[in-house]
Amino acid sequence: MNTLNPFEHSILILILILIQAELIAKVEELNALPTCHGILVQLPLPEHINENAVIGAISVSKDVDGLHPINSAKLVNTGTHKGAEKVNWTDLSSVPFHIACTPQGCIELLDRSGVEMSGKNAVVIGRSNLVGLPVSLLLMHRNATVTIVHSRTVNAEEICKRADIVVAAVGRTEMVKGSWIKEGGELQFVTVRYSSLQFVTVRYRSLQVVTGL
Repeated sequence: MNTLNPFEHSILILILILIQAELIAKVEELNALPTCHGILVQLPLPEHINENAVIGAISVSKDVDGLHPINSAKLVNTGTHKGAEKVNWTDLSSVPFHIACTPQGCIELLDRSGVEMSGKNAVVIGRSNLVGLPVSLLLMHRNATVTIVHSRTVNAEEICKRADIVVAAVGRTEMVKGSWIKEGGELQFVTVRYSSLQFVTVRYRSLQVVTGL
């Protein structure tokens, strides 16, 4: 592996027959490498490898996907009780632990679009550990009232119609219809697509609905 500088990255392509112990050994090797500042394990892993064991082996300080149990727990902590450490959620660059990049991108896009989150009703469609849950928590930290819509939700359309902000993070095209969004609502899509080489492209699209779609 080449020596890394802040503008370099390395992609390790590991074959499917790799055993779990070998993958964890590689993670531990990167944990100990001073010139490696972040580790991202592309999910999903092959069925014969325990995802939780691999994620748990990543150093908390290098877990740039924010999936390690400690980083996940810190995201859940609201810090509302007396004596708790306060986090400035309006400046994600100041947050002292790792959060997955895609949820951060959703909040950044809302900020750059001039969307006020505090006091708004927000609906997140999807409950994955990678996008749905973390973006829901980030919206909550920005004082939005958050509802999570998932595959077992009854009357998803009606719930979305009442929302000021809708974040669709389900990987299904055309799931959310224009009629689901109230006039003046903010609709944000997050789509993840896989090429034949299994590299991931994440696309964001933010749309202010003024007169309906």
